[in-house]
Amino acid sequence: MRTQIRLLVALAALGSLAGPLASAQSPAPAASAPKTDEAALAAEFDALGEAFEAAQQEYYKKLSALYAPFREREPSAEELVELERKAKELEPLDPTKSFAPRYAALAAKAKGTVVAAKAWLRVVSFGGGGEFTAEGAIAALLAEHLERAELAELASTLAYTQLAPELVRSTLGTLRAKSPHDTVKAAATLSLAVNSQREDVARAKELYRELVAKYAALDAGWGGTYGEIGTRALFELERLQVGMVAPDFEASDENDVKFKVSDYRGKVVVLDFWGFW
Repeated sequence: MRTQIRLLVALAALGSLAGPLASAQSPAPAASAPKTDEAALAAEFDALGEAFEAAQQEYYKKLSALYAPFREREPSAEELVELERKAKELEPLDPTKSFAPRYAALAAKAKGTVVAAKAWLRVVSFGGGGEFTAEGAIAALLAEHLERAELAELASTLAYTQLAPELVRSTLGTLRAKSPHDTVKAAATLSLAVNSQREDVARAKELYRELVAKYAALDAGWGGTYGEIGTRALFELERLQVGMVAPDFEASDENDVKFKVSDYRGKVVVLDFWGFW
């Protein structure tokens, strides 16, 4: 990858030196330069991603080694305190904060391109770093890249975030109202429903119903289509809350004898769901 970057930089430099001579003989098409620039920027983005992945794997290895002795047993109270202290010492090795400024610098360099949008999305996912904040990255994305389909990633990121609720709701509302892409609108609607579910169940149900009505067939990229996700969420909110009658279903016991939950109506029942993933 580094060889590719050097080659692209060398070609770009060669092009700039040959420019005056070439223009004197036969003018090059104006569109060719931006394509070359975007290819170099894309290569730089990929190289930065590879460097981040390597740094992240190194960080995870150290964390894994730290917790390895306790995979088969629980740490004592004293050991837990020591674990937390050592984990704290490893935090500077977490590459998210150190790489956020590098992605922000690339976004500034690539301003107006899809590479800039992807770089700002990385800053948001990292929660910012250095002088660059996630809030600033969101502002840049909405101001300069609102028309891009890549902002579906921003909408999905905001489903679970520590950012201010007002900012999250405002951003998702803007994406729902102004994005030209159904994929972005669907992702924003789902994230807004997830966020609303914590405080306003009625609003969450309304958003899940909208998801099913408008974007049922769209692939969500995980968990099936948006219609399937919305349907499952509505079922949970309407049928699986504390105090509601449990939905009846049939299963088999350890002797392969079939039974229904309703067979035990009026009795205290403990259901133990488990599995391997």
